[in-house]
This record gives sequence, C-alpha cells and structure tokens, in this order.
Amino acid sequence: MSAPTSAFDLAAVDMDGTLLHDDKTLDSAAPSAFAEAVGAGRTVALCTGRCVSEIRPYLPQLPMVRYAIAEVGALLYDLREKRVVARHALPREVIDAVVSFVCSEDVMVQGVSAGQAYATASMVPRMAAYNMAPYIPLYEQTATLVPRMTDLLEDPTRTWEKLNLFHRSTQARERTRERLEGLPAVESYSEVTSLEVTPLGIDKGSGIRALCELLGIDASRALAIGDSDNDLAAFRDAGMGVAVANASERALGAADALVSAHDKGGVAEAVRRYLM
Repeated sequence: MSAPTSAFDLAAVDMDGTLLHDDKTLDSAAPSAFAEAVGAGRTVALCTGRCVSEIRPYLPQLPMVRYAIAEVGALLYDLREKRVVARHALPREVIDAVVSFVCSEDVMVQGVSAGQAYATASMVPRMAAYNMAPYIPLYEQTATLVPRMTDLLEDPTRTWEKLNLFHRSTQARERTRERLEGLPAVESYSEVTSLEVTPLGIDKGSGIRALCELLGIDASRALAIGDSDNDLAAFRDAGMGVAVANASERALGAADALVSAHDKGGVAEAVRRYLM
C-alpha cells in the first residue's frame, strides 16, 4: 500500500516492543507526539495484546488516548468513560481444550475476562522459566492472582476473551498450537515462547475496523504501528502498516514503511510523519 496524499486520521499503536522499551517503560518521545496529533484532530489508540488492567499503569502518561483495542482485538474499550464498547468471548470448547493439557505440558496460563487479567499466584515469581521475566512486576501489580487458574477456567459461569499460554520453549509452544488446531480460535505467536489465543475471526485488524466504524473513519485512513506477528492483521486491515526497526522478520516483511526502533523514538517518528 502507499500512503494517502493527506495525513491519516487514526493511529493504532502496539505497546510491547513498539511503544514500550524492553524494560516496559514508555518511550519518552511518544506522549508529546500523541498530544500534537490529537490536537490536530487525529485519533491515537492503543492496539495491543494487553488487557485493560495491564494498560492502566500507563494511562497517567497518556491522557490524550481515549480508546484501546485490547487483547489482540477481543476487547474494544473506552478509557475515558471506563466502559467496554465491544467484547468477544472464546467458545467453551477452546477453554476445555486448554484445561485438558496445560498441567501435563507445564504451560503457564493467564486468562483475561472483561478486561481483567488472572493468573496462578505461585507461578508469577517463576515467570522467567517461561521467558516472561520482564512481566513479573506487571503481573504482581495488575493481575488478580488465584490459587489455580484451571479452577477458574473450569467454572462454566465465567467467560474469557483471551488466554495467554506461556511455554518454556518454542517446541512446547508448537505442541500447544497443534493441540488447538481446528478449534474456533486464533493462535498468535508473541514474545519468545508465548501463544495468544483469541476467538476465531478476531484480531488486531478486526479491532481496528471496529474502532473505525465507531468513529466514522474509513479503515483505509487508519495507520497501524507495530513490531510482532500479532500486528500482521493490523498491517493488513489498516490503510498503512509501519514497523519499528526492532520488529520481527515477518512484521518487517509485511510493513509498508519502517521507522526507528522502539527505544529510539520510532512511534513518535511514525505519528509525526504519517498522522500530521
């Protein structure tokens, strides 16, 4: 795709690996660029695999951001009004399939329900074993920690928009993906050995389309900025996909444009170049 003759109307910005540094701090150049874009009448939205509870710690730095396409598109949330705009739950058969093998495969499960993250308390201090060490403080601060995630997943009265399955190796992750093959769900690789499970037909691209419809913006007027494989759908459905320089090989190949790395002001560069 090529950029339109005038600036885009909306930027959908990924968080981890894009807006956030490796230590999970916000890139300092981004807030002022976001404020300039919003002041010029544009919309900046977060478009992330994170749930709402994991986004909240950053909101004091991002008061100009109203909407979040959260949980890889499974939840559209109005941050200003603190309400769910749209929510998509995983079918029961997907939840049951995960419960059937997570213990035997030594998979750590994080579940998200109505924007709130849940995890097994005893596993959070051991997240480094699942290649998720940088997220330990976040989970300690924002997740609801329970004795056993499988007990919650087995409860038929609970519904879940998203499951994050953390593995010790890429081989283990591939075994999980194979076990879920054929079920009504989308499995997306993220981080080093993680698998994100969301409802079939739901991804960051569908989330961007939903937000554009809500705002009366054509999706061709949306800009997607990201770094990983779960951003490919955003690149596909937005008018333009921009990858930061540290992006995965697949994201770099799918992007229409490239900007500086996540810790070198890449997001601010993209916003100022294409949104104003």
